[in-house]
Amino acid sequence: MKKIISVLCILAVCFSASAQKKTTSSTSAAKSTSSGVSSGSSSSARPKASVGHKAGSLAITADMSFFSETLTTTQTGGGQTINTITKDPFGNGTIFGIGAGVRYFINKNIEVGGDIGYQTVTTILGQDVNGDDLHQVVSLFSLTPSVGFHIPICHWLDYVPEAFILAAFGNNMQEQQINPLTTVTGSASEFEIGVSPVRFEILCSKSVSLVLSTGRISYDVQTRNLGGQNNQNTRKLATISMNLFANPTVGVRYYIK
Repeated sequence: MKKIISVLCILAVCFSASAQKKTTSSTSAAKSTSSGVSSGSSSSARPKASVGHKAGSLAITADMSFFSETLTTTQTGGGQTINTITKDPFGNGTIFGIGAGVRYFINKNIEVGGDIGYQTVTTILGQDVNGDDLHQVVSLFSLTPSVGFHIPICHWLDYVPEAFILAAFGNNMQEQQINPLTTVTGSASEFEIGVSPVRFEILCSKSVSLVLSTGRISYDVQTRNLGGQNNQNTRKLATISMNLFANPTVGVRYYIK
């Protein structure tokens, strides 16, 4: 009888050890599977750009823009081909601008801020009797508050569309073919509200990034004045435009916190 009890005890111990081993293996497999799923989900999740992008972050910005487009026309009667450049809606010209500003992140995806800037618009209005170009040069100082929305594409690249309001004031100078050639001066202003839909931020380091943008969709009111009684020489142009290739801008950001 004792032998039978001893055998039963040995069998019970063996069965218990075997069951415990199976339970441990199942638990390890479950943990391994769970870890695999978790790491798979983590690796498949889109990485987020985090450099400088958190609530309370502050960045100093500087940017430069330049735009010109070549347009070839043929003079009537003379058959002479003239190469000109066009940008300004008042004539053929080119634009150059510089600016500086700040951006503050109210959360990791939304920034608010503004820029102060200076730009010149040089316009070719036509030619004088000697075939020389007649120019109009508009110089503007601007203030541009804005709101930007950061959409991470990868850990080093954000898509950043921006809404803005621009107010600018400055001087207007125009050459006129009044024998002899005369330079007339006056004032200029501009108001624009719109969005910059093609805009990206490239994260270069923990504190420095590049911002590339081009084009805008906007409502724009430009005023050009050349003096005269009762502002009789004032020209005003209001436009609603969508140009995704105008006014390309390159900017640098430095995150100070």
